Amino acid sequence: MTYLHKFIDCPSLLSDLELKSFDNIEVMGRTVPSYILASEREKRKWRVFREQLDKSERKTFDEMMSYSQLHNTSGIMACKPVLIQPILMSIIFEHYKQLKKIEQVLTNVAL
Repeated sequence: MTYLHKFIDCPSLLSDLELKSFDNIEVMGRTVPSYILASEREKRKWRVFREQLDKSERKTFDEMMSYSQLHNTSGIMACKPVLIQPILMSIIFEHYKQLKKIEQVLTNVAL
């Protein structure tokens, strides 16, 4: 078992890896990297953007990006060639659910 294989099934630990890219990693039996590894790589592409945010906004950005992990199964099944699409859809969907809850609370308060 290689060092990376210990982390494949644990996405929360992937962010602790100090790897510049998953492109050079060979995983036997796979022609395409797993969705979880590929989504972590995609999130790393936004590191420069994150670093340019105000320190008070970075935690919010990290929280927003973590929403995609809530819908990993949906992202895997979507099979989109542009990986950022299922990540963004997961974030949008999670925000939509939060807005619907707020709408319900406001409707109940108005009655």
